[in-house]
Amino acid sequence: MRKKMVNVFIDAIVLTMLLGCGSGTKEHTEEEPCLVTNELYSHTVVYCGGRTVDNIASVHVCCDYSGEVDRNGCLPADQPLELEDCEEVNVCFVSEWE
Repeated sequence: MRKKMVNVFIDAIVLTMLLGCGSGTKEHTEEEPCLVTNELYSHTVVYCGGRTVDNIASVHVCCDYSGEVDRNGCLPADQPLELEDCEEVNVCFVSEWE
């Protein structure tokens, strides 16, 4: 029960960051990849049915499988997405010098 409450709390924080700090983050693109191993990685958004706020199915923090960054309460990043018509998008903070 406590672990579930912690996960709900983390989801709430990440969603607040996603909505409240939108100008300080950017989504993964082919030109500028945001990998979970990046030190500026913030969270991952799962969109089902298109990339709109109404289609957000999940917001979570993935573990850094390289071991460089310790993220408490994270989800394994190497598990494949098993939802139809869904896309995982990593979001990274924008560094101040960009």
